[in-house]
Amino acid sequence: MNADTSDGFILAVNVGSTSLRHALYRVRTARLQPATVVRGHRQQLDGVRDFTQALEDLREDMKQRSHGWPLLAVAHRVVHGGAQVHAPVLVSPLVMRHLEACESMAPLHQPFNLMGIRLFEEYWPSIPQVACPDTAFHVNLPAAESAFALPRALREQGYRRYGFHGLSCESALRLLHERGQDASGRLVVAHLGSGSSVTAVHKGVSVATSMGFSTLDGLVMGTRCGSLDAGVILSLMDRGWTRSQLQDMLYLDSGLKGLSGISGDFRILRARATLQARFAIEVYVRRLLRETGALVACMGGVDDIVFTGGAGESDARLRAEVCARLAWLGVRVDSGLNDEADVSKSATPLVLISAKDSPIRAWVAAADENRVAAEQALVCLQSLSSPAH
Repeated sequence: MNADTSDGFILAVNVGSTSLRHALYRVRTARLQPATVVRGHRQQLDGVRDFTQALEDLREDMKQRSHGWPLLAVAHRVVHGGAQVHAPVLVSPLVMRHLEACESMAPLHQPFNLMGIRLFEEYWPSIPQVACPDTAFHVNLPAAESAFALPRALREQGYRRYGFHGLSCESALRLLHERGQDASGRLVVAHLGSGSSVTAVHKGVSVATSMGFSTLDGLVMGTRCGSLDAGVILSLMDRGWTRSQLQDMLYLDSGLKGLSGISGDFRILRARATLQARFAIEVYVRRLLRETGALVACMGGVDDIVFTGGAGESDARLRAEVCARLAWLGVRVDSGLNDEADVSKSATPLVLISAKDSPIRAWVAAADENRVAAEQALVCLQSLSSPAH
């Protein structure tokens, strides 16, 4: 393939179970430009018809904004790359088969990620589609970190810790670098949202993370259970629970929703402030503290903590609670900076919230997974245009 990547646009899309986020970026002289041409977020989509309409609307919008410049590629965030897709890659039938095999490990996201790829291929069959897996950032986890204590035969079949929210982690590292901060130290990136994870990053590389084989492991999440004794599943199977019942319970009815009996949304739980809501948040915070402490131990310390994701970016009270309980590490937050740090509404995507005398820096970062995906797609296209190809 010989792709001209000098001037044009790259469209990045993130198709969720009920939403479509997109952002359009201009490429000049083979470089992604810093400004976003347009970004959008369609919510409450239900089924193929809604997604198709959203895509048609996006295609028409693209026609009006292209000004004759070509669309170079569409970059797709894909949650699970599995054992075969280790890096951003041009989508092919073989790649799609590998990604389809991962659907059961990320059932809330993967089927819809792949639906987006298929729909874009249908509308723009001549435009490269690039899959950008969240798992790629963690592909070089130390073997002792990625391994489950299972028989070797199962490990060789791909039963291992993969890790997720990789595009979000890369976004945080990019923001620190642009801010002139040394991102080669010991970082904990806390992506806190409907899906949540914490990742230990040392010298720019993932060295440990809370999520594992599927998107269930680790922290308490909006509707997902987080870490769970496998004996619970065996016991429920003994009681006759089916696979479908177990999957719905683990992915849709657990987490903050299951603990509170109210909702998996932090904003709703804060507003209700009932005993059950407060209990759910306390369990969430305790699990977050425990996982963070484990990551700090793995690195032998920490230099920076970055809060990102929906709740991480917008819930100042959550950040204050977590940092107050990490005071033993040396984390000290400036309450004024923390209260004012709403990167979702600010032109500044990275805000320092730690006090001047805090030996550990604490940040709030706006997760920009679409930009990271667009950058990865451009690199992928350029590698395909090299003389070796």
